[in-house]
Amino acid sequence: MNFFRQAGPAAPPLAYSDSSLNHISLEYPYAELQQATRSFDASMKLGSGSYGGVYRGVLTDGTEVAIKVLDVPDEAGFEEEVKVLSKFRHPHLVILMGFARHGTQRLLVYELLAGGDLHRRLQRSCVEGAPFPWQERVSIALDAACGLSHLHHAKPKVFHRDIKSPNILLDKNGTAKMADFGLACLSHASAHRVKQASGTVGYACPLYVQRGVVTEGSEVYSFGMVLLELLTASPPAYVAQPGGGGSTQVQYLANHINGDVRVAMSLADARAGWQPSVARAIAELALGCTIMQEERRPGFTEIVRTLRAIHDGSGLSTGAGPPVALRAPRATHSPVRAPGAGGPVRPASPPARPPGPGLPPAPLQRPGGPALLRPPAFAATGPPPPGGA
Repeated sequence: MNFFRQAGPAAPPLAYSDSSLNHISLEYPYAELQQATRSFDASMKLGSGSYGGVYRGVLTDGTEVAIKVLDVPDEAGFEEEVKVLSKFRHPHLVILMGFARHGTQRLLVYELLAGGDLHRRLQRSCVEGAPFPWQERVSIALDAACGLSHLHHAKPKVFHRDIKSPNILLDKNGTAKMADFGLACLSHASAHRVKQASGTVGYACPLYVQRGVVTEGSEVYSFGMVLLELLTASPPAYVAQPGGGGSTQVQYLANHINGDVRVAMSLADARAGWQPSVARAIAELALGCTIMQEERRPGFTEIVRTLRAIHDGSGLSTGAGPPVALRAPRATHSPVRAPGAGGPVRPASPPARPPGPGLPPAPLQRPGGPALLRPPAFAATGPPPPGGA
């Protein structure tokens, strides 16, 4: 789910035109998709989001697909998704096979990735004890970084704007692909100013939230939070449950770690069987991606190179000190659900301990009016860079 984007009523049919998409993508007959999903039967539903559901389907030629139904297509980024995924082909980007129209609804047809998403994979490991060793986690991170690097070196380049574990999908072999480009924007500039900062609580770069300017650095920040999530199995944002009946507060993993590699390593998920040298390398890379000074963050090319070296073993330091004492595994993995329209943003409150065993993070609830979201404290460094309109 996303925040900082106003959710309004669906646009009337005549106000929404996407006829130009027929020139860049295949349009499926709605009747075929209806048949493929048994009239969108609940038994075929894979999941749901703020703009509709996702269904498993079998086309008339036998191809298995995933079909996303958008009830509010203009707000869900329907055109953006079609334009981006029709333009780019890469082994680590989800394949968009086509789309369909039905009244004001729009449907997107994707290849079916049977492995689910990274968030659920972590959840299965924490809750059900499903094996998820560090080798697979590093491989997934490398795959996702390759897909993102491809987007940022294209002309025009693509800013995803919602990099997070639920948007990294896995095929049956565990290969990862970036998905959900509803917030994506194309730009010829290295920085792009947006009318409304959008993203997900905990993953979104605080500087991007403050300035409304998306850059490769702001995307790298989000990816760094995914790396920390892979390392620790902790959600980037969670609700602290204070004693004495006080009000709940959103707390942030980045604030708790506070740039300290030793703290990040101490939080490493024991279920993954992390080798200390690997845990240190991932922690150092993740903290480099989330450093406050955006200009000091690595680019995706460097991230790919570093992850490949870690994956191969050639980028691991030797003699890095005694083995790190890994903490006991957490009982669950459940990131904060981001609300819809957010209120003003202000610096985070002092760090709090991440949820420990038996204290799963609760979903963020919005009592009454807009929530007061607090991204991790972030020192602005100079005026906003130039960008597109």
